[in-house]
Amino acid sequence: MAEELRKLRNGERITGIVIAVNQSEAIVDLGLKLTGIIPAEELDPIKKSEEVVKIGDELELVVIKVSDMDGIVILSKRKADAEKRIADIIKSKEENTVLQAEVTQIVRGGVNVYYHGFRVFIPASQTGLPRDADLETLKGQTVSFTIIEVPEHRTRKSFVGSIVRPARTRTAPSDDVLQEIRDMRREMQLMMNDMHYTLQSIHALCEEIKNQKK
Repeated sequence: MAEELRKLRNGERITGIVIAVNQSEAIVDLGLKLTGIIPAEELDPIKKSEEVVKIGDELELVVIKVSDMDGIVILSKRKADAEKRIADIIKSKEENTVLQAEVTQIVRGGVNVYYHGFRVFIPASQTGLPRDADLETLKGQTVSFTIIEVPEHRTRKSFVGSIVRPARTRTAPSDDVLQEIRDMRREMQLMMNDMHYTLQSIHALCEEIKNQKK
């Protein structure tokens, strides 16, 4: 059994199938001569174990502790889920994917949103608002944003984002507006025709006066 135990290390990811669930823990089959146990708090800090997993579920887990004496491996689903969410956020930065979350806090220099449990700090300069604008206007709004900076250490939970403002689209004028434009053009044409006729009349009058003087 000791030989099997040495194959697992703290922090290692492993897949297991749930074979039993009770209020205090879930037991998983790891395909090894080991008993995999997920304490209730490592399933979900709030929900009951039975609400989170059921017998037959295949789970991605993180090894927390290996007990050589008892042949037991303590595992965490919560940490495995968190690592996956972090990986997804990092991938979104690489692919410039637009994410959405609600602005929940106004802090010094910017605002905070929480995406899948992780804090994303958006500096005031990345909110799209004018320099002296009141950031409180963003509180409670669901904003679209991209990740522009990832923490050096993945265990840190703070990312940096930038709000994406929707591009302004030009809408086609309505039929009423088009008709108004046509009417205005018609009136302008009539005015120009009148001006042309007036100028011709003035020119003819001037010629007539000139001939009379001769």
